Amino acid sequence: LHDTEVQMDILKTKEDCDHVQFLITEKSGHDRVAPPQIEEMETLSLEPKVSPKTFCRVFPFHLVFDRNMCILQCGSTLGRVMPSALRKDTKITDLLNPVRPHLDLTFDNILSHINTVYVLKSREDVMFTEAPLEFSSLRLKGQMLYIPEADLMIFLCYPSVVNLDDLTRRGLYISDIPLHDATRDLVLMSEQFEADYKLTRNLEFL
Repeated sequence: LHDTEVQMDILKTKEDCDHVQFLITEKSGHDRVAPPQIEEMETLSLEPKVSPKTFCRVFPFHLVFDRNMCILQCGSTLGRVMPSALRKDTKITDLLNPVRPHLDLTFDNILSHINTVYVLKSREDVMFTEAPLEFSSLRLKGQMLYIPEADLMIFLCYPSVVNLDDLTRRGLYISDIPLHDATRDLVLMSEQFEADYKLTRNLEFL
């Protein structure tokens, strides 16, 4: 194991479920000294490698906000369907309500639940769409990432939609979803499944 001689001992076995616990002990190498860690040299430039404009295009569904929950940057698509996100001093709590996890949407609460999957739903009259009231809200599902260098939080998300109709009712298009997002494949697969289902039903009637 890793070019090291080890000893394996059976600690416990369970005959009913074929469960065996092993103890692995390294035979040699107790007196070996680990090589000293080499101090990392700062060789990279401090200049940003991706411009904010490019980032907004690559991640069209994202929000960057500070400790006051004020939105500092948003993705290109979110800015189109939620124009108020582009206004100065707009807070994320003015646009979105938490669905999951069940907590007050504050910076400290998000920081303490940073590894949780977040689902946020847009408030009424936030979406720029002519769809009926039942389709005028948008669910965003994703993760929160803390940026310690700037003390900012970024919400990387994607729209939670079922099919192409569900997407277009909310003023979105399949081209709004980036190629690296699996949501695009799920929507297209849903459309293909629905088309196959309709074809099967038509064949049954014949």
